Amino acid sequence: MSLVFMDLGTLVGRNVRRERRAAGLTQEELAHRTGLDRTYLSDIERGIRNPTVLWLQDIADALSIHPAVLLVEEQEAPAVKMALLPKDTNGGSR
Repeated sequence: MSLVFMDLGTLVGRNVRRERRAAGLTQEELAHRTGLDRTYLSDIERGIRNPTVLWLQDIADALSIHPAVLLVEEQEAPAVKMALLPKDTNGGSR
């Protein structure tokens, strides 16, 4: 983890924006999928509003990611995504 910490609200907002764009969604599309108002989602992305953990779960679900991805710094996100992938329960590769 980085020794320089960003405000958590700002970090979550940047991550929501990054993941939304990576999913190819507009704010309006993500807002529709989550039930959030688009302006509220915009405020989250700008770090003005702090979503509850329940809203974080809804946002993550709409983006098809684990909520933990929204809570780590950008450079750590790929490792977190890999760590959270379902494990192969057949004991090996295919």
